[in-house]
Amino acid sequence: MLKVRQAIGISLGSIASAKLRSGLTTLGIIIGIAAVVANVSLGESFNVFFEEEINAQGSNFIIIYSQEPNLFYNNELQIIKKTPGISGVSPIKQQLGVVTSFSQNKNIDIAGVTGDYEDTANIIMESGSFISDQDAFSAAIGSKVANEKFDRNISTRSSIDITLRLEGGRTVTQKFKVKGIIKSPATSFVGGGIDRDVSIFIPVSTINQMLEEDDFSAFFAMSDNIEKVVEVSEEVDKRLARNFGVSSRDINDEDAKPYRIFNQADVLEQTNQLADTLRNFLVAVALISLLVGSIGIMNIMLVTVTERTREIAVSYTHLRAHETDSYLVCRL
Repeated sequence: MLKVRQAIGISLGSIASAKLRSGLTTLGIIIGIAAVVANVSLGESFNVFFEEEINAQGSNFIIIYSQEPNLFYNNELQIIKKTPGISGVSPIKQQLGVVTSFSQNKNIDIAGVTGDYEDTANIIMESGSFISDQDAFSAAIGSKVANEKFDRNISTRSSIDITLRLEGGRTVTQKFKVKGIIKSPATSFVGGGIDRDVSIFIPVSTINQMLEEDDFSAFFAMSDNIEKVVEVSEEVDKRLARNFGVSSRDINDEDAKPYRIFNQADVLEQTNQLADTLRNFLVAVALISLLVGSIGIMNIMLVTVTERTREIAVSYTHLRAHETDSYLVCRL
């Protein structure tokens, strides 16, 4: 027990004799461990955040994107609508437009949709109501468009002018009545590729009429059963593949199809891969910092052992000198 107490006393004395060095060594250990714990926790937090954001959108959405221009028309819309398990679908047509409000012009994304988009995309209104299929020149605008884009806030029943540019360079302008303002969403990860906070929604038939076109860029659909959203998505994929002449053996080859289909499971898988990559990167950074701290600790240990070795050698020499003196005295 005495030896243990002596060892502890010697250790504490050594630490106290070099307070700065001991403090820096301890700080290095604390920083290294804290970095590992913090980075791992941060990576897990990102993963949870992504899942919560996507789940806030809903669990039964299906998004179909075209990978080629002029691909989706009313025929494809009817195919999706008639697929068993589909409870609603909205075509989407997007175009950057110039919006004029109180003589002030701003470039804003214009999204053409149908009334079904309100349910399929979980739209919540801040005031007023969303556009319906019976509307022609009504608009629902995002919260940031209404309250931040212009010097004067836009309210329901306000009038705005929307100008779109056609392929030949011509422009067309139409006046719209603001029917409602959309509440800021809990998530912007999904929604048919539309950031509803900074977009203006008008009837898809109206935007096609203005552009003198009749195609769609995407579809945003909803399954009537959360547990069968994957099966419904696969059935939509099969029907569209057959419609575009894609053979059944190539249905799983994304490069063979002129479109892409996503559901919640697909989006979660991609976000989890992103979160895993981020988490691994953060852990690698933390391990590097811990390695650097460990090298510093080993360096301090080496210096300390070297100093103790030198002290032991001096003490041993001192003791040997006393033994020699005693021997000579005895001989005399």
